[in-house]
Order: sequence, then C-alpha cells, then structure tokens
Amino acid sequence: MTIKLQGMYGQQKAKAVKELAIGDTVMWNYGYTSKVVDLIPSKTGKMVDVILQDSYNNGNPYPRRMGANRLIAIA
Repeated sequence: MTIKLQGMYGQQKAKAVKELAIGDTVMWNYGYTSKVVDLIPSKTGKMVDVILQDSYNNGNPYPRRMGANRLIAIA
C-alpha cells in the first residue's frame, strides 16, 4: 500500500496504524519523521493511542490518537 504526502515526490510506502510496531519510523507531510515509542489500543480496538518521539521536538514523546485502519507512511 502507498499514500501521497504533501511536499514529497511520488507515493510513500504505508501500512495501517494497527500494524505498526514499537521502533517503526513514520513519515509525515514535508518529510518530518517520528519514532513509535508505544502503542495503546482502545477497548474496542477501533482507535490506537500512538506514543511518538520527534527528532525536531527535543525528543519529547507525545500521544496521538488515530483510527486503527488509518494508513500512515513509513520511512
């Protein structure tokens, strides 16, 4: 699977949030990257709280809630 990111040329490899693993590096628009530190699924399994660590945010971890089936680019 692939998705198109803003500011990036061509399609990027992607997978569903529920398929992410700790240690994966995800890519955002314009090439920003984050490392997956932890994954916390909801009780129903429809949402996942992904704890991410950015290289440009002083390395502070932060949570981001996403749908389990959402496609996210991987670096």
